[in-house]
Order: sequence, then structure tokens, then C-alpha cells
Amino acid sequence: MMEQPFAVILSEAEGAQQFRTTISAPSLDAAVEKAARLAAGIGSVVELVRPAPNLPAPAATRHTEGAIARNTALSIGAARYRGQPCHYGHGRLRYASSGACIACAEEAGQRRREKLATWKLPPADQRPTPPEPQAAPVIWWKSGYRSTDER
Repeated sequence: MMEQPFAVILSEAEGAQQFRTTISAPSLDAAVEKAARLAAGIGSVVELVRPAPNLPAPAATRHTEGAIARNTALSIGAARYRGQPCHYGHGRLRYASSGACIACAEEAGQRRREKLATWKLPPADQRPTPPEPQAAPVIWWKSGYRSTDER
């Protein structure tokens, strides 16, 4: 049987934050079981599991911001997970593929864009004129120069 996408909403035990993700399963019953296993693994409650026929293929839509371990996130195909807090003081959201802090990655991208912006050449009318080329010095032992004593 072909798997189809299901939208899942999980909430923390306190109910303060909701997490949305997409899972793929052959039937609604299998999707509910898969969502229950996921919720038990991260200490949350399943709020809703419903078919999501208008979504693209499940592999392209798997995404979660839930508080799960990296290996769990990788096993369900999640793009992000909540792990250890960043040692630079950022939040806990990390990329599942590399384990990198999302905020650190965004800051590094911003620094890279700022650095590249300084590399751009000014307009042609504002560029300094290049210096005039100087004549190359004559190197007598390479130029075929012979003194009058050797003739």
C-alpha cells in the first residue's frame, strides 16, 4: 500500500507550545500509532492527526521543531530538532542534518553576506586609475649582455 502524508500537531505536556510536522504512513491508524510513538519519545501529547492530501510528497515536507533527539529527528526525516542549548546563548533549535545551531548558522550567513558586500568593485568612474607600467630592469646575466673584456 502506498504511503500518504498526514499532518500531525503535538503539544508539550504543559500545553504552552505546539509543534507541527508531517509524517507518512499507509493508513490513518498507522499514522496515529506513529504519532503516538513520536509523542511518547519527546514527552508530548498528540493533538491532531489528519490526512494532508494537498501537501507535496512526504519526503519534501517532513519538518518539525519539536523537542526530540537528533537520531529521532533523522529517523523520522525531520529537518530541525530541539537539542542542547547553544553555548553562544542561542536557543535549542538545531539542524538535524548537521546538528548546527540554527541561530549560529543564520549569523554566520549574515557575516558572510556582509563580507562579500565589501568585495564589490565601485562603479567605473569611481575607481582609481592604475599606475603607469614601469620598464622592466635589465638583468645583464639574462639579457645576453657581454662585457667588452670577453670579446
